[in-house]
Amino acid sequence: MADINLSMNEFKVLAALMDGEKYGLEIIDFVKNNAKTTIYLGSLYNVLNGLSKKGLVESRWGEESSKRGGNRRRYYSLTAHGEKHYTECQFAIIRLLGLQQSHSSLFQVAYIYINSIIASVFNRMFISRVPNA
Repeated sequence: MADINLSMNEFKVLAALMDGEKYGLEIIDFVKNNAKTTIYLGSLYNVLNGLSKKGLVESRWGEESSKRGGNRRRYYSLTAHGEKHYTECQFAIIRLLGLQQSHSSLFQVAYIYINSIIASVFNRMFISRVPNA
């Protein structure tokens, strides 16, 4: 696996984009509904810019819409490198949690659900280690 370090928010955004391209508010809604955490709009665009610089995400402008006063949405999607890196991170997390791939139905269940639960698992790990201010 390439040596790319991901923040929690970067990992959440990659998870949101695994099932196809989304614009900013769709990414925020995905994270809120699936990871039960929040990424704020200002933070989201910094995260997307960083992922783009790492070659993990690409973007395109959508069509103008009279509903939005002629404004266009910017859609984000994973690059092939981003999808590969995210999948490699999933397997690393499964190994970290002690699940084995060989002859294990538990591994198969974990893999199916990992996209929806991985952010909350990481949040619990990191929040429990942050000292109270």
